[in-house]
Formats: sequence, C-alpha cells, structure tokens
Amino acid sequence: GVGFWTHFLISYALTATALYLLLADWRVLARRSLPLMLAGFILGSLPLAVYNLEHQGATFTYLLGLPAGVGFWPSLRDSLLMAWPMILGSFWDGTTQPVVPLLSHALWGMSLAALLYVLWLRRRGLAGLARFSAGQADGSELWLLVLLMSLVIIAAKGEPVLGTRRHFVPLFAAIIPLAGYAAAKLHSRRRALALALLGVALASNLYGDLAVSQVFNSDLREKNAAILENRREFIAAMLKRGITRAQTLDYWITPVLNFESGERLIVAEADIEVDHFYEPHSRLVGQDPRRALVTWRETTEVRNMLDMMGASYQVFNVGGFHCFYDIKGVDLDLAETLPKGWRATGRPLGEDAWMALDRDAMTRWSPLELQRPGEAFELDLGRVVDDLCLVRLYSGRRDDQPREGALWLSQDGVKWTRVLKLQTATWTFYWGGGLPQLGMHNPRMDLRFAPQPARFLRLAQHGKSQESYWSLQEIGVYARGERKPRDFGVLLAEVRRLGLKSLYVDDYLEASLPRDLMPPKLTPPRSPAWPVTIYDRDVLPADPRGLGVAVEASFGDGVEAFLRGWEVGFERLEAGGFTLFWDLRPPRPRQSPIPLAGAKASSSHPGNERLAMDGDERTRWDSGHNRRAGDFFELDLGQERELAGLILDSRISLTDLPPDLALSLSQDGGQWREVAWRPALHGPLVFAGDRLLTAQGGLLRMSFSPQKARFLRLTVRQDHPRSFWSIHELTALAPGDQRPGVK
Repeated sequence: GVGFWTHFLISYALTATALYLLLADWRVLARRSLPLMLAGFILGSLPLAVYNLEHQGATFTYLLGLPAGVGFWPSLRDSLLMAWPMILGSFWDGTTQPVVPLLSHALWGMSLAALLYVLWLRRRGLAGLARFSAGQADGSELWLLVLLMSLVIIAAKGEPVLGTRRHFVPLFAAIIPLAGYAAAKLHSRRRALALALLGVALASNLYGDLAVSQVFNSDLREKNAAILENRREFIAAMLKRGITRAQTLDYWITPVLNFESGERLIVAEADIEVDHFYEPHSRLVGQDPRRALVTWRETTEVRNMLDMMGASYQVFNVGGFHCFYDIKGVDLDLAETLPKGWRATGRPLGEDAWMALDRDAMTRWSPLELQRPGEAFELDLGRVVDDLCLVRLYSGRRDDQPREGALWLSQDGVKWTRVLKLQTATWTFYWGGGLPQLGMHNPRMDLRFAPQPARFLRLAQHGKSQESYWSLQEIGVYARGERKPRDFGVLLAEVRRLGLKSLYVDDYLEASLPRDLMPPKLTPPRSPAWPVTIYDRDVLPADPRGLGVAVEASFGDGVEAFLRGWEVGFERLEAGGFTLFWDLRPPRPRQSPIPLAGAKASSSHPGNERLAMDGDERTRWDSGHNRRAGDFFELDLGQERELAGLILDSRISLTDLPPDLALSLSQDGGQWREVAWRPALHGPLVFAGDRLLTAQGGLLRMSFSPQKARFLRLTVRQDHPRSFWSIHELTALAPGDQRPGVK
C-alpha cells in the first residue's frame, strides 16, 4: 500500500504477487487473510486515497489522460531488443550500441540463456502453478512472474522505451536474485563453468562501472566539470543582471539550476498547473514581472514565437544555456472584434470552418490530417475594421498550432497584403499582463502586426508535421484599444468585498491568486471526437453562484456578449483594469422529457430510425449518405402533445450535427408549420483564460415557445460533401417553468 502511494512502478511487483498467490492456491480468495491483506493495502495507500477524494480523482484522471503509446508489439519488441540490454549493461543507455563490441552481445545472449535455463529448471513448479498448486514451487517463480508482468504491463501501455527506460529499474529486484539462483543451480552441476560465467558477468559490470565513473575516466571527469562550470557561469551571469526568477520549457534543468544556485535563482516550469517539482517556486516566478525565460541549447522556436508576437528582448548564452530577458511588447491594449456577421471557410473541409466561431470548447475546425502545405483558413468579418493589430489562435491542444505559414489581410477580398510570416513553432505564446505567457494551460498563439484596416483574413499553413493536425478551436480578432493600467490587487479587493468564494482568472494570474480563491477542480468534459485539452479548474459548476470570472478589460465586452447570447444572467464591474462577472445565473429550463415508447419515426433514409430513440448513445440513425438539403427525420408522437424543445445528441459523431436544421410541427401530418427555434445552453461553461465557452459539441438543445403538435419534422437546409447527418439520441421536451435569465 505504501509503495502504491509513493510510486505506481510497484505495479509490476503487486500484479505478479497477486497472480502468484492466486496460482499457488486459489482458495486464498476465501480465507480470512485476504481481507487483512486488503486492509493493509488500504491503510498503506490511504494518503493517496484521501488526496484523490479531495481532488476529484486527480491522480487517476491524469493517468487516464496520458497520450496513446506506440502500441503493444512495438513496445514489446523495443523492450526485448533495447531496454533489457540497457538494464543488463550490454548497451549504452538510450542506444543500441554495445559497451564492448561482440562481447556485449555475447553477454546479452548469455543472459537470455540463463533465463531459459531457469525456466527449464522451474518447469515443474510453473506447471504446478498452472494447476493452482505450489507444491513444487520454491519461490523463484515469483521473480519470473515479475519479469513477465513487467513486459505485459509495459507493452499493454505501449510505452516508448527510449522515453521510459527508468521504468525498468525496479526489475533489478527480480533480475539480481534470478541471476544468483541460476549461478547457484549451475554451480551444483558444473562448478567451473558457473564460476567462469559468474566472473564474466561481474567483470562486465565492473567494466561498465569504470567506464561511466569519472573517478577512473579523465575525459568524462573533464566533461562533467565543464558542464558544472557552465551552469555556474550561467547562474552568475543571470544574478549579475539582477535576474532571480525565470521560467523554462525544459523539465530537466529546473531542479539543477535551483540547486546549483542555492535557490538564489529560482527557475520553474512555465505552467504552474502542471509544475513537476515545487509549486511554491512556480508562484514566486509567476509573481515576478521581470522574470526571464531560460532554454537549453535550442532557441530558434522561442525566437520565432517572440518575433511573431512583436516582442523586443535581450538574450545571452553560456555553455548551451540561453536566457531571454527584458522582454517587452507593443505598449497598447486591445479592443475585441465581436463575432457578428462573420463567415469562415477553410481548405480543406471549409464546410466545417464555422466550428472555429461557435464559442464551443468541444468543437474545432481542422483539415483532419497531419499538417502539410496548402492548408488555409479564411475569415470575413462582415465589415472593414480599423486598426486591426492582433489575431489570436486557440488550438484546443498544445501541439495543434500551424507549424509555418503566413497571415494575409484584405479590405475587399481581392487585393491581399502579407502582414506576418509564421515561423516554425512548437510552443504557444500570447501576451498577458504585459508579459509573454506560455499558453500551455489554455493554448493560445498571438500573431501581432502593425495596426491597419481590414475585413478579410487569410491564414495559410505551409509547414509539415508528422505528429500533429492543425486545429482551430476558436479564433479571436482584435483592434487597437484604449490603454488601461492593470492592478490585480484592486480586483482582489472587490472580490473580497463581494464575498466571492472562488475566482476564475487567466493562467498568468494564478500565481498571484490567493489559494482560498482557487476555483474548484471538477471533472472536465471529454470529447469522443478529438482529445481536446480542458483542465479541471476551467470547468464552471452547474450552480456558479458565489464565484467570479475576471478577464482583462480588453475582453470584457466579448464575455458579456457571450453571456447575453446564451441568456445567462450576471453582474459586471470594472476594477483595476479587469472586468469582473459574478452572480452568474444560467437559464434553468424546467422541461421534462416526453416518453417516446409508442412513437413512430420515418426519414429520408428509412430502416434504422429506432436507433435514435433506443436509449443507447452508441447507436444512431444516419442519413445514409453525405447530407443533402432536404434530408429529413420525422416523428409521430402517437397523440397530440405540448412541445417546448428537442435535444439532439450526436457527440460521438461530432461533425454529423448540421448547424442549419429547420423544425416543423403538425397536428395531422399533412399541414406543417415551420417553428422558429433557438439553441439553449445545455452542459457546463468552460473558462478559457480570456473568454467563456460552452461544452456542447455535438449536443444541440432546441428551444421554442410551447405549442401543441403530434408530428415533428427536422430538415437539413444545406449540403455537406463529406459528413452524414446522424442522431444518436433524440429527446422531445414538454414545457415547464423557467427561471428568469438575463438580469
């Protein structure tokens, strides 16, 4: 239990031990010792359980959210051919290069032969375990099971061996006893051979120790001394310039620089939410307005991002360490261009471009392929906007921003001007609080250019990626605004005066946010269609009373327009250069589902209409072809009912929900009347740092004035060249009381 609490690598031993006990005697399941063992496990792992109860299962949510691995067979192959030889000292770490040519391969072969020898010796014990009997087992079978379970678990997880070699280290607990066991058994039969092989194994290990020990290797000693001196010179250079706080993109240099400097220099990972080392350091760094940015070796992408943001900066390097400091941006605030009358298209899949404008965290526009040249996204603002100066891209995932390309502007859609070249970038940066922020939590990418009038924007993607799509969860367009000084302390004073219990703020402000005002951690919505990144502190509770949402004043009008559009009541005030929204009151429709047990359905693609009403969201009715204007789904309720809404669930088939449905009602199925409907909020709100979003992707709640009908018909108004129209579940709603919305 203590091992499970402190590190999950004990899973190899725990799984093997449980399997050994079960195989040795399955009746252990019925003995009093089992509850005692389970009680001991629960007691030992209690701190982990308490933490997860208090943090909505954060540990297991993190583990379940880990990216997919390389697959079972590639992981198993690399474990056998790369990881195991490294663990046994035959290959240099992280390579397939032998420590000693030919001899290392021979030692690796000898190790495999020793394992096969032990398996042969224990064949009767293993066969006995297979029959749930430990009568012929001597305990060595447990070590063999540890090796087996390690391979199975690692391969099942699809772990990339080159990135997780340290996960094999616990296996020494089985490898060393097995080696001794094999030597002892061989010694009883072939004493000279056993001593010779044991001597070769020990000599090999001794050689490896000497080869990697700087005590006996002068070249290595000089190399390590140079690395240490470089670090110390770099730290001294930072302290000489008065730099005592810095962020970094590099996981590994953080503790080293802090330790070497005696914490005179504090370096923290860029994202306070996922800092792997020490959260108080992250807060110290995040609160320093003069903090620098530290990188190791590679600086091209950081320079590219700062240049695309229009930043000026100083930089120096010592021994591979680079420090970007005195970073300054264009000293002007922004005025958000509200998305009224916008039209978007893309290449390819331009029909889905509207998803980058719908203020929904669960949807995106994407070419749905690995990035390649020729992709583009175009936006018509509906009018010429003066002094445009910034386009902000919200990818929804850290890796899905465009690799290379250009941003073009036009006033008439005919004559275009390139205003910015997009350069190779992996990380996302944006301006916040007058400093560059690394958009790791809510990934954003700022494209800054000289203020100028424009109506049309074209974002062309010229790069290639073997790993990532290009995704646009949202896009923001901003003009030059009025300069407003910011004072977060003034905002906090207002929050205290109002008695708010928690406050949602942008990532860069979390370091200055008192811990008692941190938002609660809630289970984030997940999309079955794509792995969107939504953090547990970004999700607003169903009842948001007692909390506040604060954004820089530049973004206040956009948040208000969003809330009004979804009929969410609120209060608003300006404080310290920020806009605070509180007393949020989402509409609470008191509508109830209408039983559809006796309902009959028909459609333009007859045959499987019942799948839209079977209570199983995994099944669906679909149009049978790429959707066309005129495709319909009709429902006969069996009797006249009073209707006030519908819910269409197509979350599993995200792009199969048309944005342009017509709804018609009828008493007799012959005469139809079209009904005006509006989308209603259904599901949680999501805070995205400088805006609020819905989390409805693929889920549409249609609301309309109560009226009686027996028949209803949904009709598609627009063709789509690729996507079907599908309904996984349809719910009809009867009217009820509704709380008032906008105040």
